[in-house]
Amino acid sequence: MARKHKTQDPIRDQALDLVRRARDGDATVLPKIRGALDGSPRLVELLGDLAETAQRVFVEMLAGKDLLMREAVMCRVDQIRSEVAGPSPSPLEALLAERIALCWVHMQYADMIYVQNVKGGDATYRLLSYLQDRQDRCHRRLLSAVRALAQVRRLLRPSVAQVNITTGDQMNVAEIGPKSVSD
Repeated sequence: MARKHKTQDPIRDQALDLVRRARDGDATVLPKIRGALDGSPRLVELLGDLAETAQRVFVEMLAGKDLLMREAVMCRVDQIRSEVAGPSPSPLEALLAERIALCWVHMQYADMIYVQNVKGGDATYRLLSYLQDRQDRCHRRLLSAVRALAQVRRLLRPSVAQVNITTGDQMNVAEIGPKSVSD
């Protein structure tokens, strides 16, 4: 039986070589890398999404080898991000929704570590105290991100100004656009 001849793709080979050299720290490839990234916003989105990477790492640590749990938690994170962002979020709302989802994962991870140590029964008071402090810090970061999103939404919401005319008549005027920061 004849062996299939593997065709070579020079463009693919060049791209793989470029990626390998960039990952090895070869600064001479930076102009080509920047050109590729400038020409492909989708590539930037895929490779530069550090929040997604952090979420994935937390979920992998949380789920371990359990692929069902890993996928279910990632789906839940996507749900949270989508629900918090809303139907048509501004770029800032989308960024904060991403932050809220990341803080939620981090908080769940801190909770899991605490529970595992309590369940094990051999954790020291000092360790449990540290883990509770960690839970509290994660919770504060989550609440801070939620407050920031609420504040942004208040600032983006149109405001209504009331104008009184000297003859005693009253007229309400709706402003077009978001509230000013000084409101």
